[in-house]
Amino acid sequence: MNKNISSRVLAVAASIMLGLGMYTAPSQAKDASEKPAAVPSSIDWKMLKLSPDQIKKINALRIEFNKKAVRLKADAQVKQLEIQNQLTSPAPNPNFVRKLLQEKLALEGQLQKQSLDHFLAVRALLTPTQLAILPQAVSMK
Repeated sequence: MNKNISSRVLAVAASIMLGLGMYTAPSQAKDASEKPAAVPSSIDWKMLKLSPDQIKKINALRIEFNKKAVRLKADAQVKQLEIQNQLTSPAPNPNFVRKLLQEKLALEGQLQKQSLDHFLAVRALLTPTQLAILPQAVSMK
């Protein structure tokens, strides 16, 4: 690849990355519309009338999910910093930037999958009556 084309590729990548404000992981999204459509943004738990046992199990699931989510978000942010560092360096390596971007996107994909898996695990704890109420209790904003 000649140097001129390589510079253009980096310029386009930099403008896309900086112009989009660096994609935000779903759980960090300020606007609920940035969250994956498959995962509710909030649940009205009172509406479901959970038993004490369900509350205990859901809280345990939430803690485990949050541990995984924190790690994935942190790893994705580190990759983003590495991308920014490469894009602003005097001689960025386009192939390395692409590799970092793929790694960051893979981490964000893992986070979305974990979020969906968490919701499905919580859903599995609900009774048939609670499942019938769930559509009204869920906000997909």
